[in-house]
Amino acid sequence: VLYHSLSPQTQRDLWAVPTTGDAVPFLVLQTPFNELLGRISPDGRWLAYQSDESGRLEVYVRAFVTPDASSTAAAGGQWQISTEGGAYGRWSPDGQELYYLDPRRSMMAVPLTFSGDSIEAGIPELLFTSSVHGWGAVPGSNPQYDVAADGRFLLNVFSDEGAVAPITLIQNWNPGVEAVSK
Repeated sequence: VLYHSLSPQTQRDLWAVPTTGDAVPFLVLQTPFNELLGRISPDGRWLAYQSDESGRLEVYVRAFVTPDASSTAAAGGQWQISTEGGAYGRWSPDGQELYYLDPRRSMMAVPLTFSGDSIEAGIPELLFTSSVHGWGAVPGSNPQYDVAADGRFLLNVFSDEGAVAPITLIQNWNPGVEAVSK
């Protein structure tokens, strides 16, 4: 499980907790910048995250290194995926593309080519524009979309409808019990 934690010295850093074994949290990424909203690739080798290292939020990918990994894996590089700002990096189900929202709330897709311990990012392509709430400009904000296993998108969007349907709450309802009259 990935999460980010705030440190007074290094801002937001990425941590992980194994879901098996002793479940001791370990530091994944710590720099002087904010690193947050990490996602591990479907094959478990790569980490996508957003950082303000460039002066604005961008989406990056680097090797996902666990504490028991070899030192050569830790020496790998970092690749910037978004080109004009980006947040909420999400992997495609097959791990061959990375999706993100740009500052205009457009859903972008970047094809990725893997070669050993390096990545070549293709040109970001506009998939569609959205009206999601926010886009991740506030460090620590919650993701506003996700990608299902079949590749479909689930988005939290603004509604332009002015009318609000009432909520009906039925209390003490038990359809399996017959009414008893006295």
